[in-house]
Order: sequence, then structure tokens, then C-alpha cells
Amino acid sequence: MKIKVRARLAAWVLAVASAAGCGGGAGEGGAEEATSSPTGLAPARTAPGAVLFDDASALRPFRQGAVWRYRGEQVPQTGAFPVRYETLTTHASAHASGVEEHTSNAANAAEPELVQVVHAGGDIFSDASLDFSGKGEPGRVRFVELRSPVRAGDLYTIVDRRLTDTNIDVDGDRQPDTLDLAIHVRVLGLETVALPNLPPMESVRTQMLIQSRVIPSSTRVPGPIVAGRVDTWYAPGVGVVRRTSRMPAVGLGEETIEEQLVSWNGITSGVGAMSPQALTIPASSPVFPGHGLPPLTWPLAFGFDTHALVVTHQPRDTSGPYWLSGLVSKVDLSGRVVHSKPIPGYMNDVRQRVWPYRHGLVMQTPVPNEPMQIALTRFDTEGTAIGSVTHNLTGAHDVNLGLAVEGAVDEDGTVWLLFTRDFRDMPKSFEKELVLRAYGPDGAERFPEMLVQTGLPWGSNPGHAIAVARGRAVMSWRGGPAGSDVFIGSAGLNEAPQVKLLAAGSPGSASAVTPLRLGATSALIWQAPPGGLSLGASGGVLIDEAFEMKRAGSDWLAEQLPGVPSFSMTPPANRGPRIAISTTTVGRLWPDDSWDSRIDVVAWVDAGTRALALEPGRSVRFPATEMGGHAVFADRVLVFGQQYGKLTSTIVWTPPARP
Repeated sequence: MKIKVRARLAAWVLAVASAAGCGGGAGEGGAEEATSSPTGLAPARTAPGAVLFDDASALRPFRQGAVWRYRGEQVPQTGAFPVRYETLTTHASAHASGVEEHTSNAANAAEPELVQVVHAGGDIFSDASLDFSGKGEPGRVRFVELRSPVRAGDLYTIVDRRLTDTNIDVDGDRQPDTLDLAIHVRVLGLETVALPNLPPMESVRTQMLIQSRVIPSSTRVPGPIVAGRVDTWYAPGVGVVRRTSRMPAVGLGEETIEEQLVSWNGITSGVGAMSPQALTIPASSPVFPGHGLPPLTWPLAFGFDTHALVVTHQPRDTSGPYWLSGLVSKVDLSGRVVHSKPIPGYMNDVRQRVWPYRHGLVMQTPVPNEPMQIALTRFDTEGTAIGSVTHNLTGAHDVNLGLAVEGAVDEDGTVWLLFTRDFRDMPKSFEKELVLRAYGPDGAERFPEMLVQTGLPWGSNPGHAIAVARGRAVMSWRGGPAGSDVFIGSAGLNEAPQVKLLAAGSPGSASAVTPLRLGATSALIWQAPPGGLSLGASGGVLIDEAFEMKRAGSDWLAEQLPGVPSFSMTPPANRGPRIAISTTTVGRLWPDDSWDSRIDVVAWVDAGTRALALEPGRSVRFPATEMGGHAVFADRVLVFGQQYGKLTSTIVWTPPARP
């Protein structure tokens, strides 16, 4: 990002000097000539403070192919309407000691800028040839941005120069006037930058002070000092995240410019949301070459260490018997399809019936004409089907009427099934029970079925859910006489379930309680009242190994996660201790927007040892993509949406998890 200080500096100095009878200037970097003399404009020097960064390059990374996107606002002069614009900064031919930096529209100049930025001798700098005298005799100016070690309070002298041979003549005596020009940069210290749609970033702030004055030849009395300033915020590992300038306007008052980071694609890391891209099967694929993946009808995207698997219907339009045949596609971390593989058989309704684990996926499909049986098909991490086993979930009742299954898979491949079973034992009426079973990778039952809760209201939807890790399951469901109480349960292999009442008579908005296994501990994440069109907040608690909740207060509805919005169709997911939520809302993406729009939000919280409500939540907001699922990774979330009837992927970069 550049506010075009370099290219505009000399012209600005001369124009302001001629118009106002005094000089002005702005710039970065410079070397005094031997004939120059002090101007007396240097700021007071103080002893540098603490070292903020040993190496300045940590604040100004060079990375070939990296792209910074900024949103700018320019007010050309006092009282003028603001002009908003966008600019891109791209790194080409980057190496450890330098980079060719292209900026497309710095300061809304409608023309590109090319600067060679160098890292040498511990300094980050670039050189330019500028003519301050107006005589067509430019000199080299070195623009120093940062100096190693970066110390709070440090002052860099960029220019401190008295120019006696100039083309300036403010008094009209046809004799050259003298121009004093001083440019200094001071490191102000560490600040937290809060940008509208990005998580807060700790940054180093510098302030460049530009001062100038003209000394007319006829009076030799120095004119008033004209000053401007440029403030820059550098985030470690990212670079410039914000820059503002205030300069005297040649016309009236002052010109103000602000540019702030929208996103950064650093290839292997980044900040914010990238542009959505269509998911297209490679042209070399043996199946559906060049076809776009159809949109997800339900969140069926699952993250592994190096990629995601996405389950969709096959991308063809036909009225034949296979129009609902399935497809599993491998999507890499850049959001592109690597390959796609057909799913054997007929996919009627796969909602909430595909479960990931360390070694792949398990898909549950119905068995035709057998309401009490299900088939479990396993897929490896490449999406290849590796076998299917049919299980009979009939209970010891007079009449077994049907079931609804929620499942999860442990790291070792054990499939845990939590399901409700509808039945009737004569002469009683119809009943419903919640049951837990587990099957090994070979299909063998790991333990006799466990009755988790009986007496569920007939015809009710208990909204049950389960998560497992390290041989232990955590469950949630709605039950009680009226079906409005929220329960949680925990069970291990050959260990009777523990059941606790989480909330009695909870509102419908809190019905979606999602259990997550974070390793040795677990978490419960639930929806909080959304409050109209604006985002509400999600709630959540940690559960330790003793099945005790870590709470911040006594009211579970008050256990809201700061900065983490309520979720809707896409359920929460986690990668280790990081819990991520993706949702869509309506509001203003930018504070100065004139109207509301649909906005996608990816928010996350990193679980530690204290209550979740005490952990800071962070989020990224971006234009809506008709979100249909997400996959969570250590440094990013892949959000799956749709455009023009095709599935898309959007990379949302997230900071590394807390160590």
C-alpha cells in the first residue's frame, strides 16, 4: 500500500510554496548532501525505548506473488465529499533482500506505482529521484520505513536540508528563495488496530512528519512552517495494515487520505477473506471433466490436515434413476478441486449422515424396505469407498416403527451411533427412546446398546447430536415430558452413560446444541437468540474429563461467546482447540455504506483452560456467498457457497491458534 508520498512530494512542495508563500513537503528517506545545512526543524530527540522487534523485516515481509487489498478514502480538500476507492499491492521478484512492489491505485491516483523496496543493513527502504528545487535537477532520496532493531521512540532523520538555489520566488524579486525541508520518522510504539471486518491486530505505528518553510530572498525572514504527516501501522508477518495522511491542500485547507487493509493473500498465510472461486473438476478427470460442482443442499464439507472432502450430488441434469447419485471431491487448501469420485449406489438424503474422522469418512445410507437397518460405507481420506456394512438397529419391542440416526466416528475408526427409536409395546401407546451403540472398523459391535433416555415424547424431534474422541462420546438432545428440556450425556466404551439436565424448558432458539470433542475435553456450543436482523451471539461451555462444566456464571444462557455470532444451517466445527462458526447476516459491511447487504461471517474462539465465555472471539466479515458449509483448518477456514448455480470456495485466513 502506498499513499503516493514519493511521486507527489516534490510537486507538492513547490506548489504549496508558490501558492502560500511558504514551502511544504512529504516524503520518506533521504541522504543529506555535503553542502546542506540544518534547518532547525528537527523534532526533539529522546532516548529510544524498548525494542519492539529485533528485525524490521518481521513487519515488512517480502513474498513473491503476495497480494494486499486496501480500501481507501480521499478527501481532496477541506469540505469536499469523500472519494472511496480500492487499490492492490503485489509483490513480484521477491527475495530476502528486496522486492519489486506494484501498487495499482495508490491515493486514488488512477495510475500504477512501481517501487523497489530493499532490506539491507537492517533497514527497510526504497530510493527515489526527486526535484525539490524546481530546477529540473533531481537528487537521490532514500525513503527509510523501519530500522533494525525497531525501538519505541526511535527517530529517523530522512531529510534535513536547506536549499538556497531554487526556482521558488514568492516575493517576486526574481531572486531564488530558500527552502527549508525536514522529514523525520518516529516509531510511536505498539497499538492494536481494529479494522471493520478483520480481527484486531497488534501493530507498530510510525509517524512521518514533513515540515517546510520558505525564506524570501528580499527579507530573509523565515515564513510560517507548513507541516503534514503520514501515520503507518505495520502488523508482524503481514506488513502495512493501515495508513493515514494529512497534508495541506493546494486548493483549500488540507487533504486527508486513509487506506486500510481488506485482505492479504500471502500464499501460505494471510488475513481476511479471499475472493470466491468456482469449484471445477479438472479437465483431466475421468469423471465429469471440466464440470462445476453443484451447490451443497446441506453442509457436507469436512477438513483434514491438508485438504477437505466435499460430498455433493453428481453434476448432471437428467431425469433418470441416478439423478441423485453422489460425488465426493477432494479440495486442496487453496480451494481447488484435486479430483472427484462417484459414490456407489443411490443417494436419497445425506443430510447429517456423513461423518469425518482421522482416516476418512463414514456415510450412512438407508436399506430399502428395512426401516430398522442402516448401511455404513467407509471412505478413505482421498474419497475412495473402501467397504460397506449393514447394521440392524431393531430393539426388543413388540413393534419397531422407525429410527433417526446421528453418528460420529472416533480416531480409531469406531462408529458411535446415537439414535432415537420409535416403538410400541402392547398394550402401551407409542413411545420413543434415545439409544447409543458403537461398531468397530470391522463392523463388530463394541458393546451392547445403551439406553440413554426413555420416555421421549412421541412425535417430537429431540435434535440429538454426538461427538467422540479418545474413546469417549459427548451427546446433547431435547427431552423431558414436553420435549423442551436440554440434556447432555457422556459415555465411554462399556461405561453407562452419565446424563445431566442442561436447561429446563429452554427456548426454541437454544435448541441447536452442538457437542464438540476437543481432545481430552469437550465443548457444547448453542444458538443464542438472534435479535432480529442483527447477529446474536453463540453460547458455549467447556466440559472436563470428569463431565463437569467450566462456567463463567450461573446462567447458561449468559455463557455467550464474545464476538462469536449465532449460527444457523452450518453447525460449529473445530480443529483441535479452535472452534469455528460460519453464518450469514444482514447489515452494513462498511460503516459508511448507504444500505444493508448480506454478509458472511466466520468467527472463532480458541479454547483454553478457563470458561469459553472468558476467551476472546475473533471474526472476519465479507460479502455473502450463499454459504452452504465450511471446513476448518489450523490457519484458515474454507467456506463453501454458490454463484450462478455452481459451488464456490472462499479462503478465510485466521491467525494461528494460541500456543
